[in-house]
Amino acid sequence: MASGNQNAELKNWLRSQSAETCTAVAVRIALRQLPKVAGGLRQIHPKSAQDQFRQARDLAAVGTPLILPVFRAVSTAWAFARYPTSRPNLQIAAARAAAWCVRNTPVVDSKLANATDVGAAAAAYQASFFAIRAAAVGETEFPLDTLAARDVAMLKDGVGGHNLVGLPIWVGEANATIAEQWRILKNAMLATHKDWRVWTDWYEARMKGAPEDRSLEIARAEIPDGTWESGPRWVNGQIERQIKASPSEQKEDDSLVVPGLRPAAVEPVWRDARLTLSLDAAAIDLSPAAFANALSALNTAARELVAEMTKEANIDKRFIDFMSQLAETIPLTTPPRHELFVLDTSRAYWTVMLQR
Repeated sequence: MASGNQNAELKNWLRSQSAETCTAVAVRIALRQLPKVAGGLRQIHPKSAQDQFRQARDLAAVGTPLILPVFRAVSTAWAFARYPTSRPNLQIAAARAAAWCVRNTPVVDSKLANATDVGAAAAAYQASFFAIRAAAVGETEFPLDTLAARDVAMLKDGVGGHNLVGLPIWVGEANATIAEQWRILKNAMLATHKDWRVWTDWYEARMKGAPEDRSLEIARAEIPDGTWESGPRWVNGQIERQIKASPSEQKEDDSLVVPGLRPAAVEPVWRDARLTLSLDAAAIDLSPAAFANALSALNTAARELVAEMTKEANIDKRFIDFMSQLAETIPLTTPPRHELFVLDTSRAYWTVMLQR
């Protein structure tokens, strides 16, 4: 915690600031305190599979009354500070989250009776509660940690609160104790159920100051009370569905695959200081015999088509004449590229003319 005169100076400064600024400071403190929720688990250093099972069981027991409210409060307060244009709706979401925390406090107290580190878990819960109150009602009185002075200094230097909350929460790496508490908490959460990943991933993104999906953050904050009260399975499942349905997730799944380079049938070359077509045979991906058979079949089909068209009175004679000439030019062996270019240009021309 900040101490002495510095603590008093910071508190005095915060009292004169907006709810948005105070929330930015409070939510960053809450994010740094959050791993201490691990103190609510009895097995701090699981050494066996049985210990891990007990730890997961402990987390399942405190997940709804302690861990879920902490994540809800911190993530909602974070969204409130991060997105200024959405603050009216997010303030309502913050008020609902704060009320839920109040309702859960007696249950939290009872669940922490057997905790390994009651003080640590209570500090994390308290920090999240102050953060959500800052967003909901403009709370300016809350305990400060040692990095709060750095956050306030950035605010005084002109860094907006909405930008501050998007930065990494630590200067360098977290201290060893906090890092270990997060490792324990994360492992216990994922051992309980893999859907807790929606929160472990979220927290690690905030630790790093990683980019976020605005629509997902707001949707998470605005999840109805009834879903939160139904427990982690319901909440985590809804967040999972929101993530999978987000445009950013679909964009990754539906991204276009750019094909590799391959030889074109018609490739221009420089000859005598002029860009022209090669007189070499066109590149093919068939054997010479197979390609010759294909050309012969195409030549025959074109001639038969011309013969059938001459029997019809309502087909433009000019088109029949052109098709007849085109059939005559279809080679029986691999053509030079300039001949292939003429054939392809003719085909494209008549395709356009026939569409008019």
